Amino acid sequence: MTSLDYAWDEPTLPPFITLTVKGAGSSEINCNMNDFQDNQQLYYENFIYIAATYTFSGLQEGTGRPVASNKAITCAELVLDVSPKTQRVILKKKEPGKRSQLWRMTGTGMLAHEGSSVPHNPNKPSAARSTEGSAILDIAGLAAVTDNRYEPLMLRKPDRRRSTTQTWSFREGKLTCGLHGLVVQAKGGLSGLFDGAEVVLGPDTSMELLGPVPPEQQFIDQKMRPGSGMLSVRVIPDGPTRALQITDFCQRKSNRSYEVDELPVTEQELQKLKNPDTEQELEVLVRLEGGIGLSLINKVPEELVFASLTGISVHYTQLATSHMLELSIQDVQVDNQLIGTTQPFMLYVTPLSNENEVIETGPAVQVNAVKFPSKSALTNIYKHLMVTAQRFTVQIEEKLLLKLLSFFGYDQAESEVEKYDENLHEKTAEQGGTPIRYYFENLKISIPQIKLSVFTSNKLPLDLKALKSTLGFPLIRFEDAVINLDPFTRVHPYETKEFIINDVLKHFQEELLSQAARILGSVDFLGNPMGLLNDVSEGVTGLIKYGNVGGLIRNVTHGVSNSAAKFAGTLSDGLGKTMDNRHQSEREYIRYHAATSGEHLVAGIHGLAHGIIGGLTSVITSTVEGVKTEGGVSGFISGLGKGLVGTVTKPVAGALDFASETAQAVRDTATLSGPRTQAQRVRKPRCCTGPQGLLPRYSESQAEGQEQLFKLTDNIQDEFFIAVENIDSYCVLISSKAVYFLKSGDYVDREAIFLEVKYDDLYHCLVSKDHGKVYVQVTKKAVSTSSGVSIPGPSHQKPMVHVKSEVLAVKLSQEINYAKSLYYEQQLMLRLSENPEQLELDS
Repeated sequence: MTSLDYAWDEPTLPPFITLTVKGAGSSEINCNMNDFQDNQQLYYENFIYIAATYTFSGLQEGTGRPVASNKAITCAELVLDVSPKTQRVILKKKEPGKRSQLWRMTGTGMLAHEGSSVPHNPNKPSAARSTEGSAILDIAGLAAVTDNRYEPLMLRKPDRRRSTTQTWSFREGKLTCGLHGLVVQAKGGLSGLFDGAEVVLGPDTSMELLGPVPPEQQFIDQKMRPGSGMLSVRVIPDGPTRALQITDFCQRKSNRSYEVDELPVTEQELQKLKNPDTEQELEVLVRLEGGIGLSLINKVPEELVFASLTGISVHYTQLATSHMLELSIQDVQVDNQLIGTTQPFMLYVTPLSNENEVIETGPAVQVNAVKFPSKSALTNIYKHLMVTAQRFTVQIEEKLLLKLLSFFGYDQAESEVEKYDENLHEKTAEQGGTPIRYYFENLKISIPQIKLSVFTSNKLPLDLKALKSTLGFPLIRFEDAVINLDPFTRVHPYETKEFIINDVLKHFQEELLSQAARILGSVDFLGNPMGLLNDVSEGVTGLIKYGNVGGLIRNVTHGVSNSAAKFAGTLSDGLGKTMDNRHQSEREYIRYHAATSGEHLVAGIHGLAHGIIGGLTSVITSTVEGVKTEGGVSGFISGLGKGLVGTVTKPVAGALDFASETAQAVRDTATLSGPRTQAQRVRKPRCCTGPQGLLPRYSESQAEGQEQLFKLTDNIQDEFFIAVENIDSYCVLISSKAVYFLKSGDYVDREAIFLEVKYDDLYHCLVSKDHGKVYVQVTKKAVSTSSGVSIPGPSHQKPMVHVKSEVLAVKLSQEINYAKSLYYEQQLMLRLSENPEQLELDS
């Protein structure tokens, strides 16, 4: 459960705010409320009073009230003023807003008199002010100091020849000009500090006497308004709110207690100019054209999936003001690596379904992110995070899905799930505090379209059946359901990682639920009507736009044959549940052979013949099987009942198999003749069992040998692959139970075996030479011995196979003998029962 600060709806007008200082003749700036790094300066006129410091020393600071009533001079509040008749500078009591008492310091050090310039409208922004039309502070005489050593002050026009007496600065509480040793002071000493007194330029007595500054020479500048006259303006994120921060530029600069990350961006830049070594920039470019592959292997061991990411490009830039990441993956493919699967792909980029469709050349996945530094350790600020993907095809096979759920520990106790990190479940001290929250100016995740398919499995192991019962929902078989997804878009979210992830998942779950009608229209038991509709509409569109008659015929043929195959296959599967296990296993083998070889028509004929023969012999075979499994009269009656039912259902199921496979053959013909293309497996399933029991490195020859072994035995768990050697006209396949000599060919089955020797019958394997040729001699055991010790059999039980080289023959002999010894070692191993606490030795 989390809490959200309420934020108003987004404004409809452009996100700009115009700023000016009212009544101060300031400049005008426009702030973009969406730009967090836009740092601007706002200038405003801030005139100064030139005050006699001593006449303000009797006032209580901040109140303006006199501290002691007997100190009239210290409370007089005298500032420099100008007599309108003589233009001489005199002391007058401070009157707020009186223009004749206001001055401004120019960039060249001149003190321009505001009262002598043209009045400015305070409600309008001011342009650049120049000193050409203004009078500035100067001395009355032509010479710097006259005989009486004091020179009155007055206003004059700017003159570069008089720069020494027209350039002023406030130093150590005194007002000095360009002439050394002369300061502004009241004429007549301390008694000259009165209203209307004349102000002159005279010698600095504090320098002559090396003492404190006399009261009559103490002059400072007092600002008319608070601040320095320059404001720093920037937009900062404050949770889900964009705040406009206005600070005095010089005040922040002088406040050394602020940390570096709290300063405006311009201040950071100024500090980097002064200390260039403190600025660190980092740029990382990574290009992996071949990409990376990720293999997921469970504890059986068997490879579940292989994810291939190719054409990876990473561009990361780290600056003091931002971190930028650009990631693109050109192609993404996840293969189903289960041995014997009919659906070898789990996820891939959807290929073109129409030759007139525009080819998308962009990457499969693209990520763009910009992160700003944050002064809070509990807040991460992102300007934007954009994740864009192309259209994907997702094929979920029930068996693989259940194995993945088991791998990731679904519905298992915590003790049953493998812990790879011993500190994984330890709580850190930070978990009890405030969670880290993430702010995004823009967050967008776009997956435009998914073509979803789900394939159910007829036979599942007992552990997967138990896991399936805990899911709470059944899987329905459907194919190519086109689901269009709206992108996940959020503007200015400010939440925890868990909340944002849950929000993303909830959005796409709702998108999937909104497409339930499309999924229902793609199920197999209805004949996939949505697929038929899409094929017909695609063909009609091609005919209308491009006049493609062949495309229309091809698409209609594909849609109709696909619907017929789905409907007939569903009926056939339903009837198959009433058959005995042996007949159903043979049907599954025929259909698997058709799915892997593409020979659907041949498989349909075999299925029809198998169904007819099974129906004719159903009464006998089912009755015998019932007596064997159940025994007695009950087994006889049960088997006879199943046989009578099978007499009808098996031929009907065979006819439906023939119809389904024939329709699939027509569908594949329409598919292959058109632009529809299928993805190719990146690599064959990995051989996960090595001779030493360790996980070996991937080998393409071992993967091919494992696939050949599965075609021969239909089981790689009980009989696993060890080695394979390809020789000129044949190959030798060595498993954990036997050695097979196979004739070379494109497709391997039991008919390709010309020599098979099981290790129970093998005595040893030798290298033999005869007439200059090298052979591998496989010596079998004798049929029976009186002593019980195995001995070599007769000569006709010593078959020899020609090998092209002696080196290869020695290697092959060693591998066969090693596999034989490994087999006998496994026979002597103590095997675990279902309950690990109860171990029994076979007597």
